[in-house]
This record gives sequence, structure tokens and C-alpha cells, in this order.
Amino acid sequence: MFRLASAQIWPLLTPLHEPIRMSFGFMQARPSLLLQLVDEDGVEGWGEAWVNFPHWALAERTLVLHNLLKSHLHDLTDPSTITDIRHRFSIEVIQSGSFGAFYHALSAIELALWDLKAKKERLPLRNLLLEPDGNPAMSVPVYASGIGPNEAVSKVEQAVQDGFVAAKIKVGFVPEEDHRRFRQVQRVDGITVAMVDANQAWTVEEASKELAFYEEAQAGWVEEPIFAWDFSGYTRLGEQFSRMAAGENWYLEHSALSQSIRLKALQPDLCKIGGIQAAKSFLSDNQAADWVAFHVLSGPIAQTAALQVASAWYPKVKWVEVDRNENAIRSAFRPAWTLSEGRARLTDQAGLGIEVDTARLGNFVAPELRMYHDVIHSD
Repeated sequence: MFRLASAQIWPLLTPLHEPIRMSFGFMQARPSLLLQLVDEDGVEGWGEAWVNFPHWALAERTLVLHNLLKSHLHDLTDPSTITDIRHRFSIEVIQSGSFGAFYHALSAIELALWDLKAKKERLPLRNLLLEPDGNPAMSVPVYASGIGPNEAVSKVEQAVQDGFVAAKIKVGFVPEEDHRRFRQVQRVDGITVAMVDANQAWTVEEASKELAFYEEAQAGWVEEPIFAWDFSGYTRLGEQFSRMAAGENWYLEHSALSQSIRLKALQPDLCKIGGIQAAKSFLSDNQAADWVAFHVLSGPIAQTAALQVASAWYPKVKWVEVDRNENAIRSAFRPAWTLSEGRARLTDQAGLGIEVDTARLGNFVAPELRMYHDVIHSD
């Protein structure tokens, strides 16, 4: 248990030289929402919320996070207190229909609390998350991701040079071009596994045709082939195909609906689902997937948190996604892991193990949200 002294929200927006393309649209600038908690001893904890889409997500999550911290900062004495906050607001959140934004904000708070708690105990976060008699994995398998259709092959070749042996590319555009591009990526020297992500692009009927191609082509998996909440569609496809992946857009409310869906990979996002304990609860209810592969398409805090948790829960968590898209805020962070032969090796520093240059980070605060960047003090 600890007592927080203050919190500071970091609503960030950085330009992109090349828009990030998905099947449903483009990301024209890169948003990030970070949270810095400080306890009475001056120990810091950092968390992150998922804010990529839609374009107002950064402002919306910032407002939710600000209101939660203004009214409940004094109640946050341990990561377990997030469960109390979730229950306290559950009816209001369902009434408003904003449970996604609520869970994303909770994720930032919970991750920051875990980072702070581990630093207080002078241990890497993974050591606090172990099962009894468990040992953290020395390294975690990772794959290069966020690779759109433009120059996909050259980007995968660069990923191999940087130490990756697995990669995932975006599909859901023109099927024939998707297929040709995937075959080219498979032939890149050094790639042992190639996956695809459709970002909910297809109907069930279209997905059936596409899954048939990618299964024959030995894709590692086909991610989100259909609308994320079409659970009956996933059930039907899972009876015929064995290489689907999904879960980044599933929440605790979806646990019962998703339990019987057969997946190659279940993909919770720690910055979406409500944090580490929410992910653990969801995974314990869902045993129909071959393995777990954490979804990550956020910044350095989210990336390192997913690696720390995967290290603690390995081999149940078999993969962690690594976003290869441009993100200028990475320049404000000293990495907490290194990459070699397709595996990430974490440092032994306490907490997340990540160091933040707050002076540099301040350059990216979104001007229209600067009013929410002021330090919030505990009562």
C-alpha cells in the first residue's frame, strides 16, 4: 500500500511523415495518452491508454482520465483498487455507452500503479506477476507489426535487419494485391512466420474465402477477419478454419460470448481491456485459443508493459506485437529491452524499467489539451 501525492496526464500528438493505413481508414497524426503517478516518497509510476481511433479518442480519454483522477486519486493505493473503481462506475458507464473509453483510462491508471508498486519493491514488474513457484522468461518472442501495404516488403526486410524473424502485414484492401504482397513477404530471407491483419474488413462470406487462401498459404494467423463483435460469425468460421486471431477489441463484458470461439491466437491489449488484472481474468475464462499474443499499437510504455507481463506469463503468452510505425515520442524514452533473433530481452531495472525524459516529452503535449496537463494533487 502507498499514498499518491500527485498525478500528471500527458496527452500527446505527433506528426507523421507517412499516414498509417488500415482497411477502415488512415491515421494522419500519432496520438498517445500517458499517465505519471508520484507517491509521497517521490517514486514514479507510468501508464498508457489506447487512443488511436477515432480522431477524437485522445480528447475523450483525456477527459475521462482527468475526471477519475480528480475525484479518486486518494483511493488509488494499490493496483487492486482499480477493481473497486471499475465496479463503482459500472452502471453509469453502461448507461453512457462509454465503457471503451472508461476501460482505456483505467488501463493507464492500473499500469502506472503496477510500475510504481514494483519500483517500491525494487523489482522488475514481471517478478511481481509470477504464479507461485514461477520464473520469468529470460526473453519473449516478438513480431514486427503495423506494416501497411505501401512498401511492405522493404519494411519487412528492414525489420529482419533489426532482429525480427516474424512479421505481420495489413490486408483487407484488394484481395489479389493482398495475396501477392503476402507471398512476397513470406519469401523475405530471414522471415520464419508471416501473419496478416484484416482490421475487421470482411463479411463472414468474404472472410471464408480469404481464410481459405491464407490457411493454404500457411499464414501464422489471420487477425480480425470480421467485425470484432460478430461472435456468431467467429464461431461459424472457427468451425471451419484454424488460423484466426482476435481479441484486441474484446472487453470483460465479452468474456462469456467469446469463450467457445476457436482461435489460433487470443490478443488482449493491456491498454484497452482495463489493465493487467482485467487481462488475467479474461484469459482465465477463455481456453479455446492455441496461445495468447498481446496486441500492442501504442507507445513505449504500452510496449514495455506487454513484454513485462508476457515474461511473467510465458509460455501462456507466446507472442508480443511490436509496432514498427513512426512514433516521435519514442525519442523521449530510454528503451527497457533489446532485440535479437526475434526475441526481446528485458533489463533488470525495477518496475517497467523504462526511463522518461519529461522535458523532451513536453514538446509533444497537444496544445488544445494542455489544460489537462497540469499536475493533479491528492487531497
